[in-house]
Amino acid sequence: MAITPNRTAKRVLAGLVAAASLAIGGIATANAATPTDVSVSGKETITLSATTSGAFTGKTDTIQAIELGKYVSAQSTDGGKTISAVGVETTAAYKQALTDALTAAGVTDIDTANPLNTVLDVTGDNGSEKPAYSSDLRKIATSLNDDATIKAATGEKGTVSSSGDSQTDNVLTFSNLEAGYYLIRDTTAKGATAAIPMLVGTKAGGLSFKDNPLGVVVYKSIDDNKGGNGDGNENVKPPVKSTGDNKGSAEHKVGDTVSYTIKATVPNTTGYKGYRLELSDTLGAGLDYVAKTGYTVKINDKELDAKYVKFTQDQNNARHLTWAFGLDTTVNGATVRNILEGDAATVFTPGSVIEITYTATINSDAVNQDANKNAVVQNYSNNPNAWDANMGSSEGENPDGPGPVDVLLGQADIMATKNLDKTNADAVKNAAGLKGVKFQIGEYTKGGTFTALNFVANADGSYTLADADDTNTVNEFTTPDSGVIVLKGISGDYELKQTGAADGWSDTYLADFVFNAAATKTAKTATLNADQSLNKNGLAFQIDSDTVGFMSVKNKTQLPNTGSQMGTILMAVTILTAAGGAVIAFKAHKHSVNA
Repeated sequence: MAITPNRTAKRVLAGLVAAASLAIGGIATANAATPTDVSVSGKETITLSATTSGAFTGKTDTIQAIELGKYVSAQSTDGGKTISAVGVETTAAYKQALTDALTAAGVTDIDTANPLNTVLDVTGDNGSEKPAYSSDLRKIATSLNDDATIKAATGEKGTVSSSGDSQTDNVLTFSNLEAGYYLIRDTTAKGATAAIPMLVGTKAGGLSFKDNPLGVVVYKSIDDNKGGNGDGNENVKPPVKSTGDNKGSAEHKVGDTVSYTIKATVPNTTGYKGYRLELSDTLGAGLDYVAKTGYTVKINDKELDAKYVKFTQDQNNARHLTWAFGLDTTVNGATVRNILEGDAATVFTPGSVIEITYTATINSDAVNQDANKNAVVQNYSNNPNAWDANMGSSEGENPDGPGPVDVLLGQADIMATKNLDKTNADAVKNAAGLKGVKFQIGEYTKGGTFTALNFVANADGSYTLADADDTNTVNEFTTPDSGVIVLKGISGDYELKQTGAADGWSDTYLADFVFNAAATKTAKTATLNADQSLNKNGLAFQIDSDTVGFMSVKNKTQLPNTGSQMGTILMAVTILTAAGGAVIAFKAHKHSVNA
């Protein structure tokens, strides 16, 4: 029988609840109270807990507890409230397995007659390791799990239960166990997540060490305990994707090139012999990957050697992009990328940050619902028994919001009206649309030449700025009965040049003015330029926050005053300060965009 000092027991047992790897031992120190014996003849339990519902569903046959040794004695120095030491005896069948595991872990002074006693001297998890579960004891657990004798053993099976609070099948309890030290093996095959092996000791006489509970262990499946050891030391973190052009997701138009950045954290690979890590990005129909400029990859702010990444653009869907990391490894006749292969293991250390940057062009489909969504998914090994085949996934987060990265495009409602008094708020609010007015739209540059832009017609009667691949485009609009033309996919300053009058209205006094279209996460706005020198004949006026109107006249006498009264042209609207920015004090009734 071997007894290990209490100071060792406390050292190896620290943080058991968080880390759930365990080494034990001990007898009272010289200055402790007189120890009393604790009976170890009673049966004990070991409880595995997971943070995810269904963690143990269907796994009662694949998760087993192997007894490496039994307690032969235990002592207490506080009147039987806690134990201060235990004595252990190694199971004869596993002496060689334990000796080999200790040797593989670099331990030299091994008690070969009772190697479990030496295991208890090895520092176990205390909840602060980075990455989680990576203490010296982990090497021993991994070696034991691979030992042929251990693999051939038949261990104890547990019973599945639920912890409550909407969690189901997330507790696995091994009951009626001999008091001792156990290896928990998870042999779940590919197709489901599995855990790395766990070492845990039962209570002794129903007692634990002070501040170090025995008989409990966290299920070390990275899918069922993604949080790991806490903030900054998670087992798996979702990737984060954002636009990288300092514009957030706003202020864009069709034809713009948008820069995207994906940041991902290398998961916890502890206990895995190989590890797959991939990032898959799917662009919406409104975005085209710019292959000419390609992409860049950094890890921990340093450029990643090209040999460590394989990029694939799906042949059947050019908007589906995948980056697979590591070096090629052949497993069961198939070649996969492995971040633990060769020197890749020194590059892709757990917690390292991978950063991918690439560009995409906004096309005219971006104005359609969901067409500009841009979502990233991280795929990673989640079963140490089938690391090459089984992969979990984690959807990306988007700091730009809302949801997956959205490119927000500007929009402007342009309304042709009959002649009215622009200084009369009621007249502006109830403006009557005018059918048959023709105009063109061009980007405005001070001193530049007007060039009409091409648009494509949408099924709802609106128009979207055309991209380079669009056909059947139009560059002149004719207003419908409502007088309203809705322009989508625009952003910035634009010039409207009236090219034709409605029947019965003057074709001599036509409108020519500048407006701005913009979009934020809360609103789309169309705003008439305040410089009245850019409002030819003074015919344009603001109707509401996203609608600019321009009137027709029948003769010169109907033209608005161009003197001091022009300063009152925007009196019909009042700018208010609101949470989303500047908004219009009143809102005109919305007009149908159908002809």
